[in-house]
Amino acid sequence: MKTEKYTAPKSAKMVEKMPKSRRNHIEELSKGLICVMQKFPPIFLFLFLFSCPLVAQRKSTSATSAPGAGVTAATVERVARALADDAMEGRASTQPGGLKAAQFLAAEFQKLGLESLPGVKGYEQVFPVYETKTAALYVTINGTNVPQEKTLLVSGSPS
Repeated sequence: MKTEKYTAPKSAKMVEKMPKSRRNHIEELSKGLICVMQKFPPIFLFLFLFSCPLVAQRKSTSATSAPGAGVTAATVERVARALADDAMEGRASTQPGGLKAAQFLAAEFQKLGLESLPGVKGYEQVFPVYETKTAALYVTINGTNVPQEKTLLVSGSPS
């Protein structure tokens, strides 16, 4: 079998700007591809390329389905709309709506067949929540009260 030396086209600006090591690498790859194409008839290459996607499309035949596998876009939209509804009364942790939302989500998780965390009964976790309320806020500079609309409150904790 006769093998011809393949040379990259020198007229292409992109090839000319490449480092020499990169051009040599591309040239070696091209030689290998030409050699493979000469050894295998194109029909085998064609069959190989078009059979790969068919194997990738095979559906799983496992008997058990994953929990939550039945979640659809309609389910997500229904749950999001229910949580955003005024009847849910907001979802703040210290408000009645927060408990309502937690119970709603727990019922949804159960419908989907999701397992609860190890050591936790059900889907709810109890944790402390702290709520602070500002009793009064005012700014005084040199004994003069500054109007509220001219003040800016920055709240946080030091790092």
